[in-house]
Amino acid sequence: SALIAIAQQILDSEAMSIPVTRWVDPPMPSEAIYAFLGIATLPRLLPGNPLRHLPREMVLRVAQFAYSPAYRASWSHPWIDTDADGREAVEVDVMPLLDAPFGQYLGLTVSRPIRRGVTYVEVTLNCAWYGTGVQLAGLGQEFRLALTCDDSTIPETNTAHLLPYDDMTQRLAVRNFDNCWTWITEPVIFGLLIDMTRGCCTFYLNGRVGPCVRFPSSGAQHWRQHGVQIQVDEFPEETSQGPPQCLVSCASPRLSPPTPSSVPMTPQELRDKGDLYVEM
Repeated sequence: SALIAIAQQILDSEAMSIPVTRWVDPPMPSEAIYAFLGIATLPRLLPGNPLRHLPREMVLRVAQFAYSPAYRASWSHPWIDTDADGREAVEVDVMPLLDAPFGQYLGLTVSRPIRRGVTYVEVTLNCAWYGTGVQLAGLGQEFRLALTCDDSTIPETNTAHLLPYDDMTQRLAVRNFDNCWTWITEPVIFGLLIDMTRGCCTFYLNGRVGPCVRFPSSGAQHWRQHGVQIQVDEFPEETSQGPPQCLVSCASPRLSPPTPSSVPMTPQELRDKGDLYVEM
């Protein structure tokens, strides 16, 4: 009977589907951009254009330096159906994940790892509750920001905490995120400014700037080679106060927040500085 139950779970999971509420066209491949720039050597260009005198191979080589494809965030999950036109899912309704069989990952992952440079990504939920959070996978240790509540205050303070990889026994709340989000009834926007050059991530929550947290040093070789991926999980279930669906979107805006001038710090260093405090 146990084998039958497991088999039924597998069948149920294969039949599950996460509804996509918004698609976008995929980014143009770099090769197409290079080819487009390469037509600068075609005779039909104006005679005054100096590029037409350059060899086509040289123009293509210059194009590789002139164009760097922007990062495009989209969601990946086995239950997200592929689009016939090649479009990518950027907003989905995650309610089916709440009924997932035991052992199934109950979160979403961005489809592309971030490997170089500075990249800003926003994750927006139309509703969230305690525990909802974002994390970076690929660092070798847990690196997560989650919504929480400090019940040592009257009234209670909705905030967000970091799981410090250098001391997993603590939960360090972000002081600048106190009272900046609402349980269930209002949208929540997580922002992650990921700097692969300096090896750090600055967190944002509903427009407020949070700490610039240094990546764990123990997994540096892995994340420098393979990059990191953003994940989001712990979605709210339907309640009498909540909406009938939980929409989760991701975006990589062209205009990202400026890179903080502050030096990246470990969670414990941020606690000593006063930007983080121990959640009671």
